[in-house]
Amino acid sequence: MEQKNNGCLGGCMNGCGAVIAIGGLMISLVLVYYIYHGSDNRGSQSSAPATVPAEKPIKISAEALSAAYENNEVRADNKYKDKLLKVSGTIETISKGTFGGINIRLSDGQPYSLGGVSIDLSDSYSKSVGNLNKGDRLSVVARCHGKTLTFVFLEAE
Repeated sequence: MEQKNNGCLGGCMNGCGAVIAIGGLMISLVLVYYIYHGSDNRGSQSSAPATVPAEKPIKISAEALSAAYENNEVRADNKYKDKLLKVSGTIETISKGTFGGINIRLSDGQPYSLGGVSIDLSDSYSKSVGNLNKGDRLSVVARCHGKTLTFVFLEAE
Protein backbone atom coordinates (compact mmCIF):
# COMPACT_ATOMS: atom_id res chain seq x y z
CA MET A 1 0.00 0.00 0.00
CA GLU A 2 1.43 3.35 -1.07
CA GLN A 3 1.38 6.19 1.48
CA LYS A 4 0.69 9.73 0.34
CA ASN A 5 2.83 12.52 1.84
CA ASN A 6 0.80 15.67 2.40
CA GLY A 7 3.57 17.50 4.35
CA CYS A 8 5.97 20.07 2.96
CA LEU A 9 9.06 17.98 3.57
CA GLY A 10 8.07 15.50 0.91
CA GLY A 11 8.05 18.04 -1.89
CA CYS A 12 4.71 19.78 -1.88
CA MET A 13 3.55 21.97 -4.72
CA ASN A 14 0.86 23.96 -2.89
CA GLY A 15 2.54 26.97 -1.28
CA CYS A 16 5.40 25.61 0.81
CA GLY A 17 7.94 26.92 -1.70
CA ALA A 18 6.41 30.39 -1.43
CA VAL A 19 6.54 30.27 2.38
CA ILE A 20 10.20 29.25 2.26
CA ALA A 21 11.00 32.00 -0.27
CA ILE A 22 9.26 34.67 1.84
CA GLY A 23 11.09 33.44 4.95
CA GLY A 24 14.42 33.65 3.11
CA LEU A 25 13.60 37.16 1.91
CA MET A 26 12.76 38.30 5.44
CA ILE A 27 16.02 36.88 6.80
CA SER A 28 17.92 38.66 4.01
CA LEU A 29 16.25 41.99 4.83
CA VAL A 30 17.12 41.63 8.52
CA LEU A 31 20.75 40.87 7.62
CA VAL A 32 20.97 43.90 5.33
CA TYR A 33 19.52 46.09 8.10
CA TYR A 34 22.12 44.89 10.63
CA ILE A 35 24.97 45.25 8.13
CA TYR A 36 24.15 48.93 7.58
CA HIS A 37 22.80 49.92 10.98
CA GLY A 38 24.50 47.46 13.32
CA SER A 39 23.15 46.57 16.71
CA ASP A 40 22.52 49.81 18.55
CA ASN A 41 21.86 48.04 21.89
CA ARG A 42 19.03 50.39 22.87
CA GLY A 43 18.06 49.87 26.46
CA SER A 44 21.29 48.17 27.48
CA GLN A 45 23.29 49.60 30.33
CA SER A 46 26.91 50.53 29.75
CA SER A 47 29.64 51.16 32.26
CA ALA A 48 31.48 53.43 29.80
CA PRO A 49 32.21 56.95 30.97
CA ALA A 50 29.69 59.63 30.04
CA THR A 51 32.26 61.65 28.09
CA VAL A 52 34.08 59.99 25.23
CA PRO A 53 36.92 61.81 23.47
CA ALA A 54 35.82 63.13 20.09
CA GLU A 55 36.92 60.96 17.19
CA LYS A 56 39.12 62.84 14.75
CA PRO A 57 37.88 62.28 11.18
CA ILE A 58 40.23 60.87 8.55
CA LYS A 59 40.54 63.38 5.68
CA ILE A 60 40.21 61.85 2.19
CA SER A 61 38.87 62.82 -1.23
CA ALA A 62 35.90 61.00 -2.72
CA GLU A 63 38.12 60.00 -5.65
CA ALA A 64 40.79 58.47 -3.37
CA LEU A 65 38.19 56.68 -1.21
CA SER A 66 36.49 55.19 -4.29
CA ALA A 67 39.86 54.14 -5.74
CA ALA A 68 40.88 52.51 -2.44
CA TYR A 69 37.70 50.39 -2.44
CA GLU A 70 38.03 49.59 -6.15
CA ASN A 71 41.66 48.50 -5.71
CA ASN A 72 41.20 46.27 -2.62
CA GLU A 73 37.86 46.27 -0.78
CA VAL A 74 39.21 44.22 2.15
CA ARG A 75 42.12 46.59 2.79
CA ALA A 76 39.84 49.63 2.40
CA ASP A 77 37.33 48.17 4.90
CA ASN A 78 40.16 47.58 7.38
CA LYS A 79 41.25 51.18 7.01
CA TYR A 80 37.95 53.09 6.64
CA LYS A 81 34.88 51.00 7.59
CA ASP A 82 33.16 52.18 10.79
CA LYS A 83 35.53 55.15 10.93
CA LEU A 84 34.61 58.82 10.84
CA LEU A 85 35.77 60.38 7.56
CA LYS A 86 35.91 63.93 6.23
CA VAL A 87 35.25 63.32 2.54
CA SER A 88 35.64 66.06 -0.07
CA GLY A 89 34.46 65.87 -3.64
CA THR A 90 32.30 67.12 -6.48
CA ILE A 91 28.54 66.63 -6.14
CA GLU A 92 27.12 64.24 -8.77
CA THR A 93 23.54 64.06 -7.45
CA ILE A 94 21.37 65.46 -4.67
CA SER A 95 18.17 63.55 -3.96
CA LYS A 96 15.60 62.63 -1.36
CA GLY A 97 16.16 59.24 0.23
CA THR A 98 13.75 56.39 -0.47
CA PHE A 99 12.83 56.13 3.22
CA GLY A 100 13.27 59.83 4.09
CA GLY A 101 16.36 61.89 4.57
CA ILE A 102 18.69 63.21 1.90
CA ASN A 103 21.28 61.51 -0.28
CA ILE A 104 24.28 63.19 -1.89
CA ARG A 105 26.56 61.30 -4.26
CA LEU A 106 30.09 62.57 -4.76
CA SER A 107 31.91 61.75 -7.99
CA ASP A 108 34.68 59.15 -8.12
CA GLY A 109 36.32 61.21 -10.87
CA GLN A 110 35.56 58.65 -13.60
CA PRO A 111 33.33 59.74 -16.50
CA TYR A 112 30.08 57.75 -16.92
CA SER A 113 30.71 55.92 -13.64
CA LEU A 114 27.96 54.48 -11.46
CA GLY A 115 30.37 54.53 -8.51
CA GLY A 116 31.45 57.27 -6.19
CA VAL A 117 30.60 58.03 -2.60
CA SER A 118 26.98 58.00 -1.46
CA ILE A 119 26.26 59.97 1.71
CA ASP A 120 22.98 59.75 3.62
CA LEU A 121 21.97 62.80 5.66
CA SER A 122 19.01 63.38 7.94
CA ASP A 123 16.26 65.85 7.01
CA SER A 124 17.79 68.31 9.50
CA TYR A 125 20.36 69.12 6.78
CA SER A 126 17.67 70.11 4.24
CA LYS A 127 18.16 73.88 4.60
CA SER A 128 21.93 73.77 3.96
CA VAL A 129 21.64 71.08 1.25
CA GLY A 130 18.96 73.21 -0.44
CA ASN A 131 21.70 75.75 -1.24
CA LEU A 132 23.90 73.20 -3.05
CA ASN A 133 24.03 72.34 -6.76
CA LYS A 134 25.33 69.51 -8.88
CA GLY A 135 28.99 70.26 -9.65
CA ASP A 136 29.65 72.10 -6.36
CA ARG A 137 32.60 71.01 -4.21
CA LEU A 138 31.59 69.68 -0.79
CA SER A 139 33.27 68.37 2.36
CA VAL A 140 31.20 66.17 4.68
CA VAL A 141 32.02 64.43 7.94
CA ALA A 142 30.31 61.04 7.95
CA ARG A 143 30.79 57.44 9.11
CA CYS A 144 31.86 54.91 6.46
CA HIS A 145 29.83 51.70 6.13
CA GLY A 146 31.92 50.16 3.34
CA LYS A 147 31.13 49.44 -0.28
CA THR A 148 27.63 48.55 -1.44
CA LEU A 149 27.05 47.49 -5.02
CA THR A 150 28.94 50.17 -6.94
CA PHE A 151 29.49 52.99 -4.43
CA VAL A 152 31.05 53.60 -1.02
CA PHE A 153 28.29 54.25 1.53
CA LEU A 154 28.61 56.86 4.30
CA GLU A 155 26.12 58.17 6.84
CA ALA A 156 26.33 61.63 8.41
CA GLU A 157 25.91 61.69 12.16
